[in-house]
Amino acid sequence: QAYALQKALLKLGCENKVIDDAKVVAAFPKKKFSPVRMLRSIPWLCPKRAEFNRKSVLSAALYDDFKNTYIDLDKSWETREELAAAYDTFIAGSDQIWSPTSCFDDFYYLGFTDAKKVAYAPSLGTTVYPEDRVELARPFIEKFSSLSVREPQGAELLKDRFGLEAQVVADPTVLLTREDWESLTTQSHKEEKPYALCYFLTYNKAYVDYAREYCRRRGLAMKLLVVRPEFVGLGADEVYTGPIGFLDAVKGAEAVLTDSFHATIFSILFEKQFHTFKRFKD
Repeated sequence: QAYALQKALLKLGCENKVIDDAKVVAAFPKKKFSPVRMLRSIPWLCPKRAEFNRKSVLSAALYDDFKNTYIDLDKSWETREELAAAYDTFIAGSDQIWSPTSCFDDFYYLGFTDAKKVAYAPSLGTTVYPEDRVELARPFIEKFSSLSVREPQGAELLKDRFGLEAQVVADPTVLLTREDWESLTTQSHKEEKPYALCYFLTYNKAYVDYAREYCRRRGLAMKLLVVRPEFVGLGADEVYTGPIGFLDAVKGAEAVLTDSFHATIFSILFEKQFHTFKRFKD
């Protein structure tokens, strides 16, 4: 999303940088000691989690590589005051930056600046917004000169809970063309065996069983992008990768089975047969 919005703005002739929020994230409260979490870290007690932790280091490195190679980042700022003075306009966007389930920091509501503020396609990630979070966020959201969100539910929440009107707009990923995204892909050959790509953000045994049967009936290999320990050892071709590997995997698939919004979006962009499952549902 960050890559797409930056490229879309450049096409409009707007110079822009993506603010690196590493300093903000580093200041978040650390998780309290948990005996359960400690036990999960012992390899012989939780071999799946140990395997996942070991291999997901590769994914993290590939995400960092993509960020540093393809996104024009502003890492130079030291203080929020310094950042406020650097730009004419600030855009807040991308996925669930305003979710009430995340740590509250007015950084993500652009509380550090009095410059022009625009919200482009954030997802609030919920249909319920608790009152205490409304009171925290309201003073900052009210100062935006333009409000837009990704889903109608988000617009309804801003209207009902904040009394603010927001336009529903396209996710940044669809502001670019298929050709724009294909320019990032590296896949130049077909896999030895056609495959269905499975990308589930939430583990659900019923979905995995459906995917196995789907592949069996169609003679497809089952390629699984692993994002949680529960997916380790399911007998599929397990893949740990970054943004470009994700694009390659969707582009090369015969079909995509997913509970992910963005895997669905890229299935459409690459014209793939796809099945979208509801998250958190039986």
